[in-house]
Amino acid sequence: SAQPKGVCKKRLVRWMRRDKGCKDKIVIAKLKEMVEGNKFMGFVMLFIGVNTALLACDYHNDALCTSMEMKVDEIYDPVPTGLKKGELNGPCMSTDLTELLELGNVILTIFFAFEMVIKWIALGLMEYYADGFNQFDSFIVATSLFELAVANLGGTPEAHSSGGFITVLRAGRRSFYSPATNDA
Repeated sequence: SAQPKGVCKKRLVRWMRRDKGCKDKIVIAKLKEMVEGNKFMGFVMLFIGVNTALLACDYHNDALCTSMEMKVDEIYDPVPTGLKKGELNGPCMSTDLTELLELGNVILTIFFAFEMVIKWIALGLMEYYADGFNQFDSFIVATSLFELAVANLGGTPEAHSSGGFITVLRAGRRSFYSPATNDA
C-alpha cells in the first residue's frame, strides 16, 4: 500500500522536532535550561579560549625547518610517500610542542562534538539547526572530525598540523558569543 504524498516528510519533521509528549521531558527540559544558561556558555567560552591559546602557541622556526628538512629519514619512520630529503614538510616546531598541540586539538574536537550532541538532545534537531550559530558550529565540528579522521587514517603529515583552517574557525566562534552580537 502506497503512502499518501508527503507522509514521509511529515514523519521526518515530526521526528526532528522535540516531541511534546516525550517521556523524558523533565530531563530534556533541565538539559535545555542548562545549554541555554550562562554557566554552560561560559564553560564553552573557556574551551574556545583554550583553543585560541593553543593557536597562539603555533609558530615557525626557520632554523628548525632547515634541520628537519635534511633529517627527513630520521624524523619519519617510515618516510611518507613522495617526501624527499630537503623538502619542507609539516610544522617547524619542536616535536614535544607539536604533539601537545595535536593532543589539544583532539581533546577540543571531542569536547565540541560532545557539546553539539548535548544541544541536539536538549533542543531537538529542528530548533538546533534553526539557529545560524549552531549551523556554523556543526559545520566546524563535522569538518574537525573529518580532519582528525583523515589525519589518523594515513593522511599526509600536513593533516596532523594543529593550526588548520578549521581550528582557526573554532577560535572565531568566540565572536558569536560576544554580547554585542547577541543583542540583535
